[in-house]
This record gives sequence, structure tokens and C-alpha cells, in this order.
Amino acid sequence: MKKYSVIIFILLVLFFSTAESKAANKIMEGTGINLIPSLVTSENLNYVKDLNLKYVRTGIPWSRVEYKKNECDWSEYDTLIKTIEDFNLKPMIIIGFNNPLYGADEVFSGVSNEDQRKGFTKFALNLIARYKGRKIVWEIWNEPNIGEFWKPSPNAFDYALMAKSVLQKTRYGFPDEIIIAPALAKPNSGMFLDVCEKAGIYDYIDGISLHFYKSDGNTVVIPEWLNISRINKEVTDRISSARADKQAIPMVVSELGYSTAWQQISEDDQGIFLQRELIINKANNIPISIIHTLFDLDYNLNSDESKFGLIKKDLSLKSSYEMVKRAAKELNGAKFIKRYVTSDPNDFIFEFSRNNNTIIFAWTIGKPHKANIYGTTVELLDTVKMLDFSTASLH
Repeated sequence: MKKYSVIIFILLVLFFSTAESKAANKIMEGTGINLIPSLVTSENLNYVKDLNLKYVRTGIPWSRVEYKKNECDWSEYDTLIKTIEDFNLKPMIIIGFNNPLYGADEVFSGVSNEDQRKGFTKFALNLIARYKGRKIVWEIWNEPNIGEFWKPSPNAFDYALMAKSVLQKTRYGFPDEIIIAPALAKPNSGMFLDVCEKAGIYDYIDGISLHFYKSDGNTVVIPEWLNISRINKEVTDRISSARADKQAIPMVVSELGYSTAWQQISEDDQGIFLQRELIINKANNIPISIIHTLFDLDYNLNSDESKFGLIKKDLSLKSSYEMVKRAAKELNGAKFIKRYVTSDPNDFIFEFSRNNNTIIFAWTIGKPHKANIYGTTVELLDTVKMLDFSTASLH
């Protein structure tokens, strides 16, 4: 257990300081997966490595660390961070949530008053100070624009006040740390972006995150209809224009997924859609894509949330596991070149380069048909074909 007084002088300086806008830190590219903290174990990280993934996204809750006012126990999270790093994986850490010690009804209550804002800022700065310099990607809260994570109801103004408090002081004390804010579920994100822009937080961020899922309760929205390309451009353009230095700031996708609890989604469908979305994100220069999640979770069996995993509760692998593994392997180190255009707008053919080779990912959302790609005849289906033109053979 450690007391905040260990670095209290630094915190006092940081808390009463403001920072100038600075050039954003570069976000290292990679695909990753969500794991709740209790599942960040060596056994489970073996799966992450096997899947050819680079990031593990998890959270460090304020209330689990500051168990008594001004007294903290970091031991659980020292182990968590070390375990991720021992596997040569990159941590992406959600800084959250509220703490009942500061009058919150529960951990997912929104930060709604000055005492909570000061307490959360102090916690965030101590957290970043403890693990600084380790190339962690920090994310301020998760989905504050939906009631599940900001109770009793979302409040963009309260979130922006809290986020700006953390961001300004982090930029002053730890300018090289990578920080993403906000991290939003897509619904109502426009209003949230407006408020965050007016609050001036975009001068301090290295990235922003949106989560892409199907848009309603009945119809599964395929990746090509999620408007990722358009939304990415709109969001990054508006953030760039809002910054004093006009620097381009990337959008990351810190959650994406398809649940096999949805009636229309088989395990194969899950894998096909995940592959296609990962490729689309990479083609749009989105540096990080995080799959939700590794394991089916112990919810009601009829709940959407119960079956987003690549691994079933009995630890058997879904067919989607191997599909993600293959796509992640092919995308690692690949650089997007262009979209290869055919006469059919339903064709999706993306050209990448890797180690001086040309890598093609090709599929169609229309009727199956043949297409000629650089002299090679390829039958386009809804499944992803992967073509390496160093050997001009499908693999």
C-alpha cells in the first residue's frame, strides 16, 4: 500500500498548472483484444500471442486502487501491467471509473462535482506517473455517452470538464504519454464531440476512439455499411481544425465486435465480419483496432454480451478464432497502398505492401463472381481471399 503523499509535491504543481498545446504523440499501430482485468493472466495471454495480436485493452478502476481516501494499493495492477509486458504486448488502459469514497452512488456514476473531479484527476495523474515511459495507451473512461457507463445519464459537459482537468495536467507533467479521449459508443457521439471541442480538449489528445457495432437490435450491420471511412474522415478533420496547431489526430477503434448470440450470426459469420472490419480499418489508417472480446462472458445466455468472444465458456475455440489469427498475421507490418477498383461497387479489394511484396485482400458483398486482379483470376465471395503477389498464389 502506498499513500499519495509519496508524490504530493509533484501533484500540487501539476494540479495548479496548465499546459500549452503540443504536438501529438504517435500511436503505435496494432490489433488487440479486450480482457477484463481478472482475465489478464499468463494462460490467457498465450491466446493473445497465438492470435498475432499486439494490444491488450483493459481497465484500472479508481475504486480498486484508492480503497481509503488518500491510501492506495497498486499491487494488483503492478502485476497486471508486468504480465502484459512480459508477453511483449502493449497495454491499452482505461482510466476509470468513479469512487464511492467521493460520494458516488456506484463506480459507473458520472463524475459530477468538483470533489470527484479533483479526486479522479489526482488518481489519473498518480496512475500515469507510476507507469510512465512504458508506451501505454491511456484512455479516459469508457463510453461516457451511454447510461451504462455514466449514470444516471450521460452528461457531456461533466465528462469534458473531467477529461480536460486530466489532460491539461498530464500534458504538463508527462508530455510523452499517449492519451485518448473521449472513447465513445457511436450513438449520440456527435453531441459529445461538439461539447468536447468547445471545452478545448482536442489540443491535448493524441487520439480519439469510436466503437463500431451494429446499429439496432434486429439487423446485423455488415462492416461495409458501418460508414467507418466517412466517419473517420469527418471526426479526424474536425479535430484537426479545432486544434491550435491544426495537426491531424487519428481515430482509433477501441471496440469492435459481432456476437454469436445475434440470431443472424454464426461463428463463421463472426470471423468473416471481424476480418473484413480489421482490413477496412487498416485501409483507413486507423492505427489501433480492438476486438471485443477474447472469451464469451458469463452473462445470461440470451444476452448479446454473452457471446462476443472468440473462445467459448468451455474454452473450445470458435471458427472465428482462426480467421482472426490469419487476418492479424497478414496485416501485421502491412502498409495500405490503395483500393483496387472493379466495375462492381460491391467488390472490396485492398492492396497493401509488406516486405516489398504486394498483399491483396479481396471479397464481395454482392453475388459471387470472378475478377481479374493483376492478371490473376480470383473468385470473389463474401469470405476474404488473401493474395500474395510475391508468389501470385492464394494462401
